[in-house]
Amino acid sequence: MEAAVSAEAQQIQGPNGVLPGHTLPVAFEYGMALPGLHKVYGDSVMDIWELPNPAPYFQVIQGGPCSLVTTRREDVTAECVAPATLLRRELYMPGWQVTVNGTAAAAVQQNDIFQSAALPMGRSQVRYHFAPPYMKFGWAAGIVGMAGLIWQVILIGRSEQQRNLAAP
Repeated sequence: MEAAVSAEAQQIQGPNGVLPGHTLPVAFEYGMALPGLHKVYGDSVMDIWELPNPAPYFQVIQGGPCSLVTTRREDVTAECVAPATLLRRELYMPGWQVTVNGTAAAAVQQNDIFQSAALPMGRSQVRYHFAPPYMKFGWAAGIVGMAGLIWQVILIGRSEQQRNLAAP
């Protein structure tokens, strides 16, 4: 017994055109993936759900204990009783840099998919900064390109000036 094919089924295209009698039925189910989720926004493009027990953005995962105060994603002030490891729940990617008390610390470390950095004992002002890898080469190439453009404008201006002087 053959199953009925809906009008919404996707036809399959072969090298010589549509393959008759072959379809790809596609069905999407929509529902809550996890219990406890709360929808906070929705429109025709996307839905945004709030997690029931989200983890903090900054968290001490080793050493400490530390008290953390933050006002922005890139800055945190830590007061640690002992050296500690700070986890920042921002995706790890080459190019992230961290400074502790204004001096460059060891590179941002990868902890699973997130970032971590070492904190010393005492009060620390921690700042994160992102610059894509090889950005210095990009700036250098941009400057060379602008210099070349300016040089071409100067050459065009000189040739126009010489043409105007040569014309009787």
